Amino acid sequence: MGVRWAEEVVVEVVTLLPLVSESGELLLPGWVRMFVEALRRRVPVKLILVDVISLKGFYMVLRYGGRLPIVIVNGRKVPSEIAENPEVLAEQAYKTMLEISK
Repeated sequence: MGVRWAEEVVVEVVTLLPLVSESGELLLPGWVRMFVEALRRRVPVKLILVDVISLKGFYMVLRYGGRLPIVIVNGRKVPSEIAENPEVLAEQAYKTMLEISK
């Protein structure tokens, strides 16, 4: 039985943001889309993409450290060295949420 959250879980991803298409659609890297879809199977997710070259991105790199991408769930960094496997990253993010909710 899973844990129920009253609100959306806030997931921030600090990375180099991709280009925007001619129609104005944000072209997400495939791993970000797969990660969010895997996580949304368990909990409602609010995704915030932060460009590493922005002021907020610079601040977050200083605060959380590590290499890109930096994945933050409700203010807590998730080990993102496994970003090559979005399913494993989603599982790690879910475990982080469970730790936070205790």
